[in-house]
Amino acid sequence: MSFINTVIGGISAPMMDTYSLGVRALNNIIEKILDHRSIRSFEDKLLSEEQINTIVECAQAASTSSYIQAYSIIGVTDPEKKAKLAELAGPQAYVEKNGHLFVFCADLYRQDMVSEMENTDLSESIESTEKFMVACIDAALAAQKCGIGSRIDGSWHLLYRRDPQ
Repeated sequence: MSFINTVIGGISAPMMDTYSLGVRALNNIIEKILDHRSIRSFEDKLLSEEQINTIVECAQAASTSSYIQAYSIIGVTDPEKKAKLAELAGPQAYVEKNGHLFVFCADLYRQDMVSEMENTDLSESIESTEKFMVACIDAALAAQKCGIGSRIDGSWHLLYRRDPQ
């Protein structure tokens, strides 16, 4: 008898139903994560406010260094702004041709504002390589969680970075 059978052997029928639902939901999430693929063609369809909120909440649930969340998420739906961003990105048509573009930026501005409010000079810390890396990693983790959230939601996602060359 396996460990899981030993553990769940004493669970009542209603608890077992709840357990089964949880396992199925978890398997669905794992299936979505493992079924990841690159999509570069999107419908020009706006997301609902509920979809946007859910996807952003997923991003905010990402791991972060010291709960700093040193990033900003910018939602772009204006076609002219998306066209300009697409041009700056390389050019990349899929940055322009979508219903809603999420832009993730490493951002330490809030930490700078807090330091001013508290009359504390954090400039040495904020300008350090470590904080720069924290901000970049926080933004990347948030973008990844956003992607997972959009996959489960069915709206899909794309992570893109500009070639530094």
